[in-house]
Amino acid sequence: MTEVARLVRLTVTHDPDGGDLNGETLCDADLAVLASDPAAYAAYAAAVREEYGFVPDDAFREGRAAVLRHLLDLPGSSAPPTGRRSGRSGRARTWSGS
Repeated sequence: MTEVARLVRLTVTHDPDGGDLNGETLCDADLAVLASDPAAYAAYAAAVREEYGFVPDDAFREGRAAVLRHLLDLPGSSAPPTGRRSGRSGRARTWSGS
């Protein structure tokens, strides 16, 4: 139970310690949508906006941009989220204001 709680908390920062295989795997899986095809990403972005529908548009855009900037600033963020820590290559999503 302690490990599950730790992993859930890790989804706040998506920044596991080096060598934390469970944390790295969870973060890669959680962020994999950022490297998905445009239609899948658009559906994800729309679902996120719907979830935060109570937040005014300007505040949502500012907050969402801050989250995405944080993700881009993480070590290895120039690689795609899926496989980033294992060294596999692929495509990364760039933020387009969604």
